[in-house]
Amino acid sequence: MKTKYYMLTGISAAAAVLTGGGLASAGWFDQKPGHGIVQAKHQGHKQAQGFIALFRATDTDKDRRISIEEVSEMLKTRFSALDGNADGQIDLDEFSARHLKLFSAIDSNADGMVTRQEIHAHRHQENS
Repeated sequence: MKTKYYMLTGISAAAAVLTGGGLASAGWFDQKPGHGIVQAKHQGHKQAQGFIALFRATDTDKDRRISIEEVSEMLKTRFSALDGNADGQIDLDEFSARHLKLFSAIDSNADGMVTRQEIHAHRHQENS
């Protein structure tokens, strides 16, 4: 059980670095002249689509800007999803349970490893 947790933690950290800071610092996104919309240099790139979807989900008033209030509300929602016993705190068991549940949902053949194909299948299933 701990092995899966550590593996998931490593995968999550690597994904955050690669998709978040990594792509931005690598110059994958430019601001389109005269517009406040971030555009991907590489049209149709899946990470860019994910960033745009996250931006739109956070921009609840649809003014194409994210305010501190919108970020706060998004964080409250995510925090509540992790705080299983609703005590206002997330302990290690709650945090790891959420991530192990996600890992198990993606690991369709239950071999303790997540493959690219399983991630793709999981994403496809969620979008269906």
